[in-house]
Amino acid sequence: MSQENIKIYERLFDEYWAEDDEAVLSASVAQQHVNHTLGVRGPDGYKEFMKPFRVGLPDFHFDIHFSLSDGDYVVTVWTGIGTHKGEFMGVPATGKAVQFNGACIARFEKGVVVEEWSYPDLMGLMQQIAPAPQAEVV
Repeated sequence: MSQENIKIYERLFDEYWAEDDEAVLSASVAQQHVNHTLGVRGPDGYKEFMKPFRVGLPDFHFDIHFSLSDGDYVVTVWTGIGTHKGEFMGVPATGKAVQFNGACIARFEKGVVVEEWSYPDLMGLMQQIAPAPQAEVV
């Protein structure tokens, strides 16, 4: 089942998060799902979480570096890639190509994701589109 869980999880990256295929989301994420680090709950929570990405980075997709499984758990390490073509988290479009790294841990029950812990480098992403002002050296 471990290899099957990897395939299911990678489909979420490729077909839902990058392509917005809600059928894949519904088939892969349990209604009682919770992402402990993002505060996302169930498929509807993911739809809300992804809205800023769909608007701000409409060509957003993942380069999956590797996935590992151990029993009911899958760990995936990835790079998110896109172009800042619309407003994202209050920052108007810059047209900049961006990429940021992350990793996710998913726990499966009966072929669906029931729990996750996600670690996207959103600060790294935001620094690419809205760099913090530099302090003056005196």
